[in-house]
Amino acid sequence: VPTCSHCGSPLPDGVPESGCPRCLMAQIIEPTRAGDDVPIAPVPDPAELAPHFPQLEILECLGRGGMGVVYKARQKSLNRMVALKLLTPERSDDPKFAARFETEAQALAALSHPHIVAVHDFGEAGGYYYLLMEYVDGVDLRQLLQAKRLTPKEALSIVPPVCDALQCAHDRGIVHCDIKPENLLIDKAGVVKIADFGIARIAGLGTASEGNAGTLASSTNTAPLGTPEYSAPEQAEGGADFRADIYSLGVVLYEMLTGERPGEKIEAPSRRVQVDIRIDEIVLRALEKEPNLRFATAHEFRTRVEAVVGADPEGTRVFGDRAIARVMLSHLTPEERREATWRASLFGVWNAATFFAPVFSILFLPSPLNWVFGVVALAVGLSFYPFFRRLERSFLCGTAWAKARGISPNNWKDGLRLEGSASPDRE
Repeated sequence: VPTCSHCGSPLPDGVPESGCPRCLMAQIIEPTRAGDDVPIAPVPDPAELAPHFPQLEILECLGRGGMGVVYKARQKSLNRMVALKLLTPERSDDPKFAARFETEAQALAALSHPHIVAVHDFGEAGGYYYLLMEYVDGVDLRQLLQAKRLTPKEALSIVPPVCDALQCAHDRGIVHCDIKPENLLIDKAGVVKIADFGIARIAGLGTASEGNAGTLASSTNTAPLGTPEYSAPEQAEGGADFRADIYSLGVVLYEMLTGERPGEKIEAPSRRVQVDIRIDEIVLRALEKEPNLRFATAHEFRTRVEAVVGADPEGTRVFGDRAIARVMLSHLTPEERREATWRASLFGVWNAATFFAPVFSILFLPSPLNWVFGVVALAVGLSFYPFFRRLERSFLCGTAWAKARGISPNNWKDGLRLEGSASPDRE
């Protein structure tokens, strides 16, 4: 069995013999950051690159990041579309960045997973350091969010494959550090893939699967990593572990559900949109400021999401009036419960009168007029049922729990999605 030349651990199939993913990423001394004080050079034109890459038909520039420029190209020998990533011109003359770029390529090649963008080749040609990657024919999540509002079902369906890919990286000691909509690609078949491990870091202690979420190994750099809006609080100090990716994915899930990123004071998603309140618990746990309070692994994150989706494929629960009332009654304060008791007593007295008055008149006073009286009394009694139902609804919507979630008599019938602790039956 091939082993890593650095640490001696067994190498998975298809991994370069130069090292395991953990050791390869450890060779990256410090990540590239957008704030580096380096003049931005113009990107090479596809025609300018063509002589150096005769095996490719370079079609267009797709964009640039802090470390690389990405082109769409066709690999002539296999007639397939690929993504060509070049080290940015302003970095090309820096041996340290060139070495880091190559190391990133080797590490990505070692991270073989269906939900991580695959690496086909890397090297140097005509003075350009390049990385030949899988081309994802589709859009990134940012483009998708700008085009449409995702349903809860659609938003939740994106989380499990991302968790799978993150778990694969975490098991090899690699932290992505920059999970955000721009780095989540979705192809035309709906397959989600994580891209851009350009600032990924190696964790210093154990693997996530071993239950040991270690901090980043590099002690020479304490600068913030990632995109601030999606970064975990601990990343601001330059230290993060696997749970930083959990936090970032939590931000992405919150944004998919509500259309906005969480603010300084995080509001539960169910207070902004109609979703199963079990999703609140998942999102808020992923967004805990303290890493120890988040999900310990991406696998645990996935399991919790799938528990909600498995119980209800739509990611929501829609209950009838009585089931909704039972959920709301279970959250009454002691004062509200006392008021509910005397209201229920009043309703019980009315029920008794509605039933026993007609029955008594019909059974014990058998005459045509008494039959008429009984039928009229029953009709009058039943006609007040909608009135009592409205009173009950107004009372329940005025409780503290309902007010905190924006529940009112007006939206009661609008498919209110709730889930109580006792999981009431659908009606």
